[in-house]
Amino acid sequence: MKHILTKLIIIGLTISLVPCLALGQKKVETYGFVDLFNGKDLTGWVAPAEEHTWKVIDGVLDYSAMGGHLVTEKDYEDYVLQFEWRFKQTTGDPYNAKVFNHDGSQRIDADGKPMTIAIANADSGVYTRGEPNSQVNLWCWPCGSGQIWANHRSEDPDLVRGALPMVPADNPVGEWNQMQITMVGESIQVVLNGKLVIDSRMPGVGTKAPIVLQHHGKYDPETKTYSAASALIQFKNIKIKEIPKPEPCCDEGWTTLLDKDFDGIRFRFVDEENSGKYVTKNKGTFVIKNGILECTGKPAGFLCTEKVYKDYILEGDLMFVRPEGLTNYQEFRGNSGILAHVIKGEGIKVWPRCIEVQGQNRQM
Repeated sequence: MKHILTKLIIIGLTISLVPCLALGQKKVETYGFVDLFNGKDLTGWVAPAEEHTWKVIDGVLDYSAMGGHLVTEKDYEDYVLQFEWRFKQTTGDPYNAKVFNHDGSQRIDADGKPMTIAIANADSGVYTRGEPNSQVNLWCWPCGSGQIWANHRSEDPDLVRGALPMVPADNPVGEWNQMQITMVGESIQVVLNGKLVIDSRMPGVGTKAPIVLQHHGKYDPETKTYSAASALIQFKNIKIKEIPKPEPCCDEGWTTLLDKDFDGIRFRFVDEENSGKYVTKNKGTFVIKNGILECTGKPAGFLCTEKVYKDYILEGDLMFVRPEGLTNYQEFRGNSGILAHVIKGEGIKVWPRCIEVQGQNRQM
């Protein structure tokens, strides 16, 4: 187990002594993906009332920037959305795309002016909560697709930073891209072509709404041309998996751990003054504030219950606090975990012999 590199907070840790079923008897519920687009027609979607160009061509959902948004008939709460998309072509005059710093702010050029770069562009997006303030951008900008446009001008620097893709991951115009969007409450995670590009919260977007495929741009029938950055886009293999809300556990059989004090808890930390040894006194590494367990991560170590448990269910919430001054998410190395079945006695340096459920921020 590596050192914890940032503050860790665990909320409402509880344990139940209800015996677990044997592996062969355990009831497993499956939540598979279902088609949101059937590849044949617009069943399950609400098309624009006026004339539009949302069409199904050879199993592909095709759009040519005339009409309006395409909206699911159903509202969705927590879900994982998977789909493939590509732009057929860029349109119109070059588009002045903003250039961003790592913190999400717009870059300033040598003359002190906000920096832009002229690009050939196409533009669409996915409204994850039905409205533009929940839009995941699909476009050709240098920062890459996935940007949460509504947050890029927020007064909250964390939202500005969180709105910017961590890395540009688009394939060239004309090639298919794979995207996965996970919505849980007002939190959003976007994976584009296998790379995590957004992992953020969007306060105020709501928690239940239809999913919208965005219309952008327009077509001039007289000149037979499209305006700049029109949505000449295609989608296919649109699938969704709804994430069920956990059933609230009853009070019967549940015991709350670590909500007030450290009674029944023992500690072990690296002794920073004596290499290779450890100490057992907690000097502020772990604290409990208003029922929340906080860990500074220094020195490295762990706490565990004095009581021995056999068959149980352990439930709790875990959150990493963003370190001050972090400008690049890829450099964040939050690391913790749950140590199950800890064996008393010597382990490996400070760490005990146990089964660890890893809690790294990128692998939870």
